[in-house]
Amino acid sequence: VELKANERPDVILKEKPPGKLLSIKLSKDGAGKAVKKSGLKKSGKQGGKRHKKSAVSKRLGPKELYAIGQNLFLDGRYVEARSAFSRFITSYPKSSLADNALYWTGEAYYFEKRYDLALKSFLKIADLYPNENKAPVALLKAGQIYIENEDYVNASRLLKRLVSSYPDSVEAGKADRTLKKVLSHKKEGPK
Repeated sequence: VELKANERPDVILKEKPPGKLLSIKLSKDGAGKAVKKSGLKKSGKQGGKRHKKSAVSKRLGPKELYAIGQNLFLDGRYVEARSAFSRFITSYPKSSLADNALYWTGEAYYFEKRYDLALKSFLKIADLYPNENKAPVALLKAGQIYIENEDYVNASRLLKRLVSSYPDSVEAGKADRTLKKVLSHKKEGPK
């Protein structure tokens, strides 16, 4: 099922076969609601008269809300993606996808070149979700932001933390290689 966004950032249209739309409104309380759009339907018993379908409303589950955020992110709609992920985190903080939602919030900030906010998101993952799958990659991304900002002291500290906390992760290997470059850069100075 493909998600499409319309002009309002709090409403996402989800196409349902055949050609029917499901409007998903992200509510302030978090998860949002799906509202089936009214349509006209022919009734065989009433001589071909058309009747409106009743509107159906249901709360979005964690997978649905997360998927909305992902699709908005992939469409380059970073502000709206962050909003969906923020609502996800607020509504489902203990979900196995919460660290992922926070990670993609950081990535959205990063793509917008809002590095300070991206850094905060990545560091928050390591603090709130240290045992989840996004913790090592979040630490690596945070370290890379420090390097981009030429803050080699914090980059070095964070990369060492990554290597010691997640020694068997793919990111630990990348951090180790990056750490060697950072340390040689500090010794030699910028070129």
